[in-house]
Amino acid sequence: MDLIKLLKKSTGHGKSFKSSIPQFYSSFNAACVDLTGNVLKIVYGKSANDKLTIHGAESQKFGDSPDEEISRYLATFFSSHKIDAERGVLFVLPSKAFILKNVDIPSTDRDEIAKIIDLQAGRFTPYSRDEIVIDFLCMETANQYYTSVLLVIVNRKVVEKYCVIFENAGIGIAKIGIISEGVAMTYGDMAGAEQEQHSVGGIHVSDDSSDLTILDKHQIIFVRNIPVGREHFTTDQASAEADFLDELSKSLTAYQNQGMGRPVKLIMLTGRIQGMDFLQETIRNSPHFTQDPDLRIRVVDPVTPFTLTEEALKTLGNQPAASYFEVMASLAFAQTTKIDLIPREIKLKRHFREGGREIITLGILIMTILMIISLFLASKLYFKSTLAKKLDEINQTTAEQAQLLERTSTKNRVVHRLLETRGKGLYVFDKVSALIGEDMYLSRFVYDFKGKIVIAGTADSMSRVFAFVTQLEESNYFTKVKTKETKSRREGKSDVADFELHCTLAEGV
Repeated sequence: MDLIKLLKKSTGHGKSFKSSIPQFYSSFNAACVDLTGNVLKIVYGKSANDKLTIHGAESQKFGDSPDEEISRYLATFFSSHKIDAERGVLFVLPSKAFILKNVDIPSTDRDEIAKIIDLQAGRFTPYSRDEIVIDFLCMETANQYYTSVLLVIVNRKVVEKYCVIFENAGIGIAKIGIISEGVAMTYGDMAGAEQEQHSVGGIHVSDDSSDLTILDKHQIIFVRNIPVGREHFTTDQASAEADFLDELSKSLTAYQNQGMGRPVKLIMLTGRIQGMDFLQETIRNSPHFTQDPDLRIRVVDPVTPFTLTEEALKTLGNQPAASYFEVMASLAFAQTTKIDLIPREIKLKRHFREGGREIITLGILIMTILMIISLFLASKLYFKSTLAKKLDEINQTTAEQAQLLERTSTKNRVVHRLLETRGKGLYVFDKVSALIGEDMYLSRFVYDFKGKIVIAGTADSMSRVFAFVTQLEESNYFTKVKTKETKSRREGKSDVADFELHCTLAEGV
């Protein structure tokens, strides 16, 4: 089965999830789901000012082969409670579903440690590398050339199964963690300043088993499942006590022998321990407690460490047969837990999908900018074309009007000139005639609008012609008097002189 296809929908239908969980619940509803066997537990809440408030919890038991039924139940539950499934939920694996291994890696570089673990993963389990999903926590120790590493190993088929369930429910998985990590953080939070002095452990009692979890320096370092639970105590208390103490002793001895972490001085007891006051006394009388007077046990109410609404408290009160401590702890510390068992290829798929989405977004942005620029240029060209068209129309109208005005002006100038020169020719002829006596007569008289005058005629003698020229010049009416042509001839018994004179009418006349 292609795991990428299985998780395609369970990774949030293509929506990206940040590798850091601080954005996990933001201001939206958040949910943590635990599926142990056929028992489903859901805790959902809401955060405000980085503080989680649990709004409700639900537990449901299913029959054999319940996968499809669980998917339908999850879809209905998330829809009816209006939980934001697309943002993804935190899914936690119970201690029975994973393997913890403490190993020493000869390196202090995290990237190098990851490569070594990836190459040697087959050494730590009976499965091949392709059959498991693995993550790890580094135990920070100063002045060492090696690193103590806590490996978390889970069968890939288990991950595939859960992913199919959530995929069919239409719910995205934001993170696949282990339930023990959130529980360890809760134990440390309740221990307060004590965890700075020594390791802190906790025992959570469930129906069919119990979990011993130990943390040191704010980090989980040991988890052991004890196959004795509430059902065993209620069925055969004496036998269950013996088996429980034997398994607890083996677990504490195994922790001491692995040489990791400081000695445990405080163990908290919680879970389904209502009506089991004897268990605290039984544990206190065990060999490890009698041999170490500093080792203490503290009973913790499974609800006290968390902030719940009144409705949530009422819901938990109506379900005395269910313990939500582990699920609430996982949700409360979803921001700080580090284990994520979503396979590496799925993380790469997300990374490429997010990168592709960013490229698509950038492409859309560029296309939008280009479209806006194109629209701007097109509108600019349109307005310029419209303006040019209007200017052409105005120019054509103006040209026609200008031509009309020019024709009118020309007519006016002609009329004005006619009016100015009307009668001037007669006036000039009168002045010329006044200078002519009986000894001269004119054969031609020409006067134009420019004031040029042509006078042609015949005089009794040539001297008379010259005298006439002198008269014209001295009359102050004419200038530039020139004799163009003179010719003597005989007319009858007398000699006469023909002449042609050119002159100009004086200005102001």
